[in-house]
Amino acid sequence: METQDEFIIGHKPYLYIKLYAEVESENEANLLAEDLLPKLENCAPVALRSVLPYWKIPAYYGFLFDFAPHGTYRDTFNCLVALSLKGWSFSGSLPGREAIWNPKEGAVFLHEAVRWVHVDLCWISLETSNE
Repeated sequence: METQDEFIIGHKPYLYIKLYAEVESENEANLLAEDLLPKLENCAPVALRSVLPYWKIPAYYGFLFDFAPHGTYRDTFNCLVALSLKGWSFSGSLPGREAIWNPKEGAVFLHEAVRWVHVDLCWISLETSNE
C-alpha cells in the first residue's frame, strides 16, 4: 500500500527502467535480458517490455523493464538505485523521482555490458493509462 505522500488524485504511479547495453547481436541482447530479469526481480516483480537496437549507437541495444511493486514504489526505486553504488545523478522531487546512471570506474549496473540506465518513478493519468 502506498503512503499518503505517494498519492496524486487521478493518477497512478509508474516505475520503469530503460537501459542500454553494448552487445554483439540481437541474440546476445535477448540473453542479457534473461540474465537481468531475475536480478531486477530482487527489487520487485518486473516485466520486460522491449529489447530494441539503439538507433543512435549501433553497438547498443535498449531494454525497457516495467515494475509492479508489492511494497511502495519509493522502496523499489531505492532498491534499484542500490544495485550500483556509484555513477548516479538524481532529479525530481517526491512523489516522482528520476535517476540516471553512467559507468564510473569500479561501478557496474548488474552486468558489465550495461552502459547507461534511467530509473523513473512517475505518475500517469488514470484517464490515459491502459490498465
